[in-house]
Amino acid sequence: RVGEIGHYIRRGKLWQAFAAQQRPVLLIDEIDKADTDFQDDMLDVLDQMQFDIIEIDKTIAARHRPVIIITSNAKKDLSDPFLGRCNFHHIAFPDPDMMRQIIHAHDPNLEETLVNAAIKAFYDLRKLSGLSKKPGTSELLDWVRALVIGGIDAETLSEEIPFIGVLLKKTEDLKRVGY
Repeated sequence: RVGEIGHYIRRGKLWQAFAAQQRPVLLIDEIDKADTDFQDDMLDVLDQMQFDIIEIDKTIAARHRPVIIITSNAKKDLSDPFLGRCNFHHIAFPDPDMMRQIIHAHDPNLEETLVNAAIKAFYDLRKLSGLSKKPGTSELLDWVRALVIGGIDAETLSEEIPFIGVLLKKTEDLKRVGY
């Protein structure tokens, strides 16, 4: 069967969505990290609701137009034609109350005093000017896990920020806060 290249082609998420029996939901995450060529190619595919697999001379057409959710962190500008075909929904950075809910959704059994102390330290850190990359939600969740595993209590967080490398990923940011 090595003579048939079709045996070596895997169905990716787009192909799976296009072949679905019912209307699917397709997530294209962080498209701003992709090359501009990818954005343009994706725009063509989504306009036509089909794509070609040249190696096997086959066109894959969508049975049902998927609901497509595309995320972007605005690291790079997206092309105007691409943006013109999108409906936008900006999600603001969570406030402390929402962040508390997010933390508890991941671990409902956390001690509330630890959660409150972690949130306070986290937002105090985010307020510092000059950070090149402020910690985000995923860093906070990872940090809370590290605090629990490390046996850190709420009182310690009022004096220091243990495992700060979980929150800050850039050397210049660590230097900025004195680590």
